[in-house]
Amino acid sequence: MNSMQVHSIDIMSGFSKGLYGSPIENDIIEFRAYKVASEWTGYIESKGLDHLSKIVDFYFSLYKK
Repeated sequence: MNSMQVHSIDIMSGFSKGLYGSPIENDIIEFRAYKVASEWTGYIESKGLDHLSKIVDFYFSLYKK
């Protein structure tokens, strides 16, 4: 499976619609695609790690209060 297939699955399954309006919507969808690509190559590109970092930072920010 390639990253384009992951994006298609996210759209067809409604997964991406469920994220609509989330501040990290794009980061979650993009990270999923980079993760799938990493399963083929054995490593994840730095851009994929940037998306993951934004996701983690967002969730940690919810608990800082």
